[in-house]
Amino acid sequence: MRLINRQKHTALIHSMCACLGSRVLFFRLIVVSCFVPLFSACDNTVSHTSMTLDSNAYYAVYQKSPTDKWRVISYNDTRYGLKTVTFTLEDDTTPYTLVFVCPSNRGDNPHEIFVYYATAKEMDLVDFKCRRANEDIIKKPVYGKVEGVSIVDSKNSLGEIAYIALSKDVSLNAHEGYAAIVQSGRRDAVAYKGKQKENGLDAIEPEEFYIERGVLLALTTNPQAVDIDFSGKKNGVYVGKFATGVSSSVEIFGLGDNESVRSKLGFLSGKKSYLELKESAATNFSFVDVPLTLAAEDATLEESNFHPGEGHELIVDVFDENGSEIKKFTKLFTIPENKKHAIRLPTELSDKTTTKLNNVGNLQEIVFNWKAYQSNEMAAELYRWQFIGIAAPYNEDEKPDVDVNQVKWSVYVTKGWLDHMSETTGSYTLKLPTDFNVVVNDSLGDPIYVWRKEWGFRESTPIEWEMGAITISAEGRSNDVVEYLMNRNFNKSYSFSQANIRGSTQP
Repeated sequence: MRLINRQKHTALIHSMCACLGSRVLFFRLIVVSCFVPLFSACDNTVSHTSMTLDSNAYYAVYQKSPTDKWRVISYNDTRYGLKTVTFTLEDDTTPYTLVFVCPSNRGDNPHEIFVYYATAKEMDLVDFKCRRANEDIIKKPVYGKVEGVSIVDSKNSLGEIAYIALSKDVSLNAHEGYAAIVQSGRRDAVAYKGKQKENGLDAIEPEEFYIERGVLLALTTNPQAVDIDFSGKKNGVYVGKFATGVSSSVEIFGLGDNESVRSKLGFLSGKKSYLELKESAATNFSFVDVPLTLAAEDATLEESNFHPGEGHELIVDVFDENGSEIKKFTKLFTIPENKKHAIRLPTELSDKTTTKLNNVGNLQEIVFNWKAYQSNEMAAELYRWQFIGIAAPYNEDEKPDVDVNQVKWSVYVTKGWLDHMSETTGSYTLKLPTDFNVVVNDSLGDPIYVWRKEWGFRESTPIEWEMGAITISAEGRSNDVVEYLMNRNFNKSYSFSQANIRGSTQP
């Protein structure tokens, strides 16, 4: 959803005001008397916010305000075609709601429902896409030569080695050649090479960085060749040298006595190829930055510049003594900030959270309550709830092609929405509806209820839940965090922290 602009609607009474210039005093007095209400509006404006929403969801609806009716964006969109809808809010602080449904076509994957409670001031860009399960995307063998890598030299019997990333979850070491199975589509081939001191990724000393953006892997299962050439002879490729003897550092503060930490830092390309640069279980470590530069504002985007949507991704996971993740810190940046990254971990989320289940017919309503979260003098700007449970039985006259047993709801709630809706300061209660039904008319004008019952939770069944309280640096907004969490996209440097709590509620 994008914030288009603010339209100022001002009463136009210029012609009336011109009439007041009449030389006839009696007529002037009559005009002034008749149009005093309009005349008083000369300096008043009514400001509205126009919103545009792009979605390919099977089912999508929105509510312009908590008292407004639900309005349909799409339903039964079996081809997942992109639809655009524009609607107007009173202003950028008006609380609105968006709902998207991505039904599962596999019995082992749940139906997924996404609910956004927000204001335009916090979230003005939500381009929501339903995605196919990984199992349903065409995969293909990809292979190629690796050139410009010396296998052995006089000083190092192991020689050089290349570390290659072809997607967010496919990476490997290679000498003269490689082979991998990769999902088809547009991909970035990203790599670095360096001296190999011993077996393993951490033993590679990066010397040169490599990126070929937008490689098209045809939508077939046929093998395809993609060479990695550090010699710089291949067109459309950037190769740059890492700075010799220069590294950036990370120092982590706020780790508890019974907590452990695991950090991963890597380069994330625009097409979501992830090239890991460092992994560490220490509270301080160093790493080398990719040798890309920022383009000047008036410069043409060159191959050597950072492209929109790519950069360094630093993730710090914190675990309790039982191995459960309880905190997370994420920092996204292009070039290093003073070559030093001081990370202050969020405080632990208290257990003052309750959920209650109410049967509504053969569906289940969820009511959840929690306290406002604050960490390191920063208030949470976003709360992310996830609920997983048993899907309600479908209507017999609407039998789906695949009987799916589970349903998962992801609910995003911004602080601005809560501030408008909460009656108690510092304490929030939200009742999640059993459905978001919209009635539409078919070609004959007969009503159609387009919400499916199996997208809700079955009565008298347990619910597994998780809440994350998210604080955001001054450079970011809730909009940026949701876009990253949903799509792993980012186009600015900022950081956010998340404290988690999990539980199970019985009926």
